[in-house]
Amino acid sequence: MSVLRISNAVARAGSNQKKEILNRWSEYFEDLFKDERCEKPKIEKNIEGPATLKEEVEAAIKKMKNGKATRPDNIPVEIIKVLDNLEIALTMKLLNAIHHSGTIPEDLC
Repeated sequence: MSVLRISNAVARAGSNQKKEILNRWSEYFEDLFKDERCEKPKIEKNIEGPATLKEEVEAAIKKMKNGKATRPDNIPVEIIKVLDNLEIALTMKLLNAIHHSGTIPEDLC
């Protein structure tokens, strides 16, 4: 059902029906985006030791095999393999931040 059709249906509905329709859609989206991931893993804070190098990230990506099932992040290996230099640099920055702080950013959990 398109957004326009839903919008038109809500516009034609009576006051009580509108509330019921909007409540049902609210329930649907809350259920759709419900976060049921498990607890964040514990990461040891590592202030010592070298940062992750670009070459290490590139080597790890090259070792990944195509056609495998996705991990909990649901990102297929084929997508990871097409990262360009900027995206690899951002990935390294994220990995190093997690490594040195010992915490995973909330929006990744």
